Amino acid sequence: LNTAIIPGDSARMLPFYDSHGDAVSTLVEGHKARWEAAVKFRKFFTQAMPLFALFEQFGYDFDFINLDVESLNLQLFEELPFVRLDKLKLICVEHDGHSRPMTQRLMTHGFRLLAQNPENLIMGR
Repeated sequence: LNTAIIPGDSARMLPFYDSHGDAVSTLVEGHKARWEAAVKFRKFFTQAMPLFALFEQFGYDFDFINLDVESLNLQLFEELPFVRLDKLKLICVEHDGHSRPMTQRLMTHGFRLLAQNPENLIMGR
């Protein structure tokens, strides 16, 4: 798509902080500040579209979702339309310390915990 996916309901241009492949690139100023002592960021602007627009454009027929968006994981996770994602079999999400509410929500949609580490939560159904 060549666009960022964001929570909320409107598309817009946003500053993106590129870490040159160091896996900490982000749209979130606070996340950049956390890493800038060790990482040199390059700032540019990118188009961003809301998560719901992604599903409206491409449908809900996904069997795997990987959510790893550096400081926006919980907000995007909370907007995932699990009721419409009936073919979803596996999800991997960077939990940012929010594994308990994420696990609880996923369990209400028939998922079970497959693996967890200090960064990621993997659940399947």
